[in-house]
Amino acid sequence: MLERGILILAISTIRNNLNPGNILNRIEYLEYKRLCDEKKNEFLTSRYLIKRMICEKYTYCNLKEIVISHNYLRAPVLENISGFEISISHSGKLVFLACSENKIPLGIDVQVMEKSLNLNSMLERENKTFELDKELQFMMVSSKESLGKVLRVGLLANKDIYDIEDFFIREIEGLKVYEFKFHKFKFYRGYALKLGPDYIVSFVTINSNEVLLNIIEEIKRSVFENQCIVTERCLDDIFIK
Repeated sequence: MLERGILILAISTIRNNLNPGNILNRIEYLEYKRLCDEKKNEFLTSRYLIKRMICEKYTYCNLKEIVISHNYLRAPVLENISGFEISISHSGKLVFLACSENKIPLGIDVQVMEKSLNLNSMLERENKTFELDKELQFMMVSSKESLGKVLRVGLLANKDIYDIEDFFIREIEGLKVYEFKFHKFKFYRGYALKLGPDYIVSFVTINSNEVLLNIIEEIKRSVFENQCIVTERCLDDIFIK
């Protein structure tokens, strides 16, 4: 694990059996009540995991004492704990979470690969530059989502700020990892890999081999070495301190 930067990564199936009264404070509960049932489960699962991860770091805290809200661009923030940043992604039946500290930027994303989804509007430059199959398209779009989280703007900015200049395929810790260079952000790198047959996970962080290797080790240990398969019954409560 990194001594600086990553605190915990977590991957879980989205749950439908959590009690909001045990997890959410009053402010969060008001937001939760406005959501549809599907979004309620995503919201509750992500809040539960983040709070539980933090409470495992600080033994004496209570889930409801931790306040998770949003900034003006809807990025999640910890209201009452300083020095930490969180990143949340949902797709299909999975939620992917990261909690980082000491100012090392990290954005994450998980995507279920829906074959019918048209991604061309997000890949205008890349489609002109590279030959892209559907899997690589998803990896690029997912990496752009992760970049938007690092920049704290989501995908609301002009499309060209997310443009990918080049990509490479690397083998890291026995895994096939795609590395992406961004046209406008030379100091960041995007990375993506497959998670089972149907999912892609990506992350964007500083251009540092040390940080990269530690994140890959965390992902590998939390998923692949636990021999989990991405189905409804797996990837439940896998996390690393």
